[in-house]
Amino acid sequence: MNYWVLFFLLVHKRAERFYQVLLSEIASPRKDNLEASVNIIGANIKEISKALKGVRWVRRMGKDDTPLSEDEIYASYAEGITSVILSDERVAKYIVTARLDFLLHFLSELKNNNISLEHTRFGLEKIFEALFQEKNSYFYSQLDYRGVSLAANVFEIILSDPYFITHFRVLGGAHNFGSYNQLSDKYLTVYFKALEYALKGFWKNNCPINMGQEICRAFRQIKEYSQSLAYATLQKDKAKEAISRLQKIESFLGHTYIWDYRDALKNNLVSDYEKDVTKSSNYMTSVNYAYAECVYEFIESLAIVKEEYDEQVRFIGITTTMETIGVNSQSDSDISKIQDVLIGLIWEKINGKFMSNEQGYFPAVLRVYLEMVGLEVGDGTSVAGQERKKLVEFLYKSIKPKILSGEKMANNKTTFEKGVLPKSIILNRTTGNFEYVMSGGSNQIMELKNNL
Repeated sequence: MNYWVLFFLLVHKRAERFYQVLLSEIASPRKDNLEASVNIIGANIKEISKALKGVRWVRRMGKDDTPLSEDEIYASYAEGITSVILSDERVAKYIVTARLDFLLHFLSELKNNNISLEHTRFGLEKIFEALFQEKNSYFYSQLDYRGVSLAANVFEIILSDPYFITHFRVLGGAHNFGSYNQLSDKYLTVYFKALEYALKGFWKNNCPINMGQEICRAFRQIKEYSQSLAYATLQKDKAKEAISRLQKIESFLGHTYIWDYRDALKNNLVSDYEKDVTKSSNYMTSVNYAYAECVYEFIESLAIVKEEYDEQVRFIGITTTMETIGVNSQSDSDISKIQDVLIGLIWEKINGKFMSNEQGYFPAVLRVYLEMVGLEVGDGTSVAGQERKKLVEFLYKSIKPKILSGEKMANNKTTFEKGVLPKSIILNRTTGNFEYVMSGGSNQIMELKNNL
């Protein structure tokens, strides 16, 4: 290693030589070369970060072909260090597993100089990706309370800071939630821990809008992944693992989010925009609205799960909505507006155009919702009790006539009764009543009350 280049990034004319030497050293398979190269970058990180401010995004997009100034040439080598050298898989892995000092110093200097993905391109993205994917990264060791990560809460430093969430898209850029096969159980644990810290930072920093939109994107990723998991249950070799991952999502949506939100309410950290569970447009919503929408989409995706797992689906649905629609929840609680949005989204589908069409379709969420609140529990004053009354009325007034008329589904083979009702609910042709078949084998009559 040519150590004479150690501080040559300070001099414009030496920047190219500095960059070329680093490239050659990183290409070497020797571990000590890798370590030395990261040491050199670390020693110059302040100057590299300052130089990155000269990177011009308009040039990268091919919209400006004027000659580069000396400062821009200088900046281009700084960019090369972050977008080429630091994006090397070996370098990124080494930093997130063995160089906490470098990682924290680098992040601090980037923030001090207001640097974002526009300046660094792939380097930071690769480092954040490695934090989530490498089994020995500081994120994973933090989960197990081991190693040097105990000296600093890396989750809190990165995820609770609006700067890193908004400037580097830590929650969205490096994750692929569209494919069932690409994520492990431990990865999900890390991701939900990261999202929890992002939410804590969101509340603590008075709900900054830009940070909120990145968290909303995370909820959209969770919705997509839920569907992928639900479809995976249709394959025998994947079903058990897919159910386990659905339960991880259930735990975060059903408990973690609501508990953290209630803490924020207690400490007066929630903006009016968030309290009102606002939806400004299809592309701009409050975090609370994105959460409610995610819960709805998650419940709907459970309808895809193979029928033999109906009992698990019921418990997943109940646990996911325990705080919002559960037997202990009340309509005048501190999360009533979240409840209103969630229930509104559900009934918009249940009682919408799909139920009244003649093409043999039905809202998928209905089967799951019947499983969740169809069984009468308690005195009926809870949100679940009130929802059950509405569903029972809906069964008799909207579903029963379709069943008795022999209506069929879109394939013109499956009866409407089999397509719409879960196995736990039957229509007794003798009495004309719907009945909920309990796990022990006995039936509970779902009768209309109070002249509904």
